Amino acid sequence: MSDATTTGGTPTLTITLRGGDSLALWPDRLSIAGTSYPLAQIVWAGFVADPAGMQPAPAVGLRMREGATPVFVPADPPDAWRLLEALFRWRPDLRVPPPPMGAFAGYAPPPPPPPPMYGYGYSYGYGPTWPQQAVPSRNNETILAGIAHLSVFFAPVILPLILWLATRENSPYASRQAKQAFFFHLGFWALTVVVFVVGYAFFFATMFGTAGTLDPNTTDPSPAVFASFPVIFVLWAVAGAASLVNVIFSIIGAVQAFQGKDFHYPLLGGL
Repeated sequence: MSDATTTGGTPTLTITLRGGDSLALWPDRLSIAGTSYPLAQIVWAGFVADPAGMQPAPAVGLRMREGATPVFVPADPPDAWRLLEALFRWRPDLRVPPPPMGAFAGYAPPPPPPPPMYGYGYSYGYGPTWPQQAVPSRNNETILAGIAHLSVFFAPVILPLILWLATRENSPYASRQAKQAFFFHLGFWALTVVVFVVGYAFFFATMFGTAGTLDPNTTDPSPAVFASFPVIFVLWAVAGAASLVNVIFSIIGAVQAFQGKDFHYPLLGGL
């Protein structure tokens, strides 16, 4: 762990996390491995259970305004206190009195926690201090969001629309991801329909347009009909490529959604 000053564009605190990544605290954000968490978007910060179950070493959890709940596990457990203290310098509104650091000396288990505290700030145990229903709800949101993206394989338009409308009041993350999936899938569905309509219209227009020019003494089709086949094949290839792009981005979106990360399809931005 190392402290740094705020001059020269350097972070106020840098700590090493278990696994080797470095987490840097800046006056306006936390950053790790190219991902930034704006301090202004944090609505809760405190100790949470080590997600790997390596008790009693503490982890630091955040709750972001859009619903994400990142968890950071310092390689050196005392860095958990240092990280929260440094964070509260910039966001004092998140602070409540911390538990005594001596409870973790030598990694000894802390005393039994008091009744659950569902407020903001530190808790006196290792469990999260947000309501116990919040974590399962978050898991449900990520599952629904992932299903919305994977609907490309079974209901690429109707299912994301249903999820978007059904979750927009109580699950903003799932609703936003379903909305993205709906418009992206709808765009590719419309493109596919247009390609097939144009292809078949061209084929039949060519066939019927040359019907009057055929030699009545022969039953052979007009060469113009065969000339339309390459055009139809090109249109089919365009539709196939578009479908492949749709599937690839949908799978990427599903993977990101199951991890609770914000995902935006190309051209849709923050829709």
